[in-house]
Amino acid sequence: MVICTEVACALYCPGCGSLEVYNFSLFSLGRSSFPIKCPCGTPLLDIGRQKGKGLWIQLNCVICGGLHFWHFPRWEVLGQELFTFFCEDTGLEAGFLGPPSLVQQATKQLDHTLAELAADLGILDGRWI
Repeated sequence: MVICTEVACALYCPGCGSLEVYNFSLFSLGRSSFPIKCPCGTPLLDIGRQKGKGLWIQLNCVICGGLHFWHFPRWEVLGQELFTFFCEDTGLEAGFLGPPSLVQQATKQLDHTLAELAADLGILDGRWI
C-alpha cells in the first residue's frame, strides 16, 4: 500500500493579501517546526510534529490578525479529506490543508465566491464601479 505524503496548503497572506498554495511532504518535517512564509516574507503557518503520531499547526490568521492552533493525528493530515482553517474569532475561512487536488479545487471555489461577492458590492478589478 502506497501512502502519499504530499500535502498542499492554501493561505491568504496577512501582509500582502495574496492567496498562495504551498506543497510539501510530511517527510520535510524534522524535529523542529516547518515554517511557511509568503514570498513577501510574512510568516503564514508553522507545522511541526508532536510526540507520538501527531502534528500541530499554528496559523497567522489573515482575518483577525491573531494566531490559531490546531492539533491533528498524522493519519488525519495524510487522509484524502480537505481541512478548512476557520478563524476562531469570526468563523470565516482562513485557508485549506489537504491533498493538492482538493486544495486547488477549494481555492478555485473560494476565488469564484469572492468574485461574486465583489461584483455584488460593485467592485471590479479592485475598483468601485
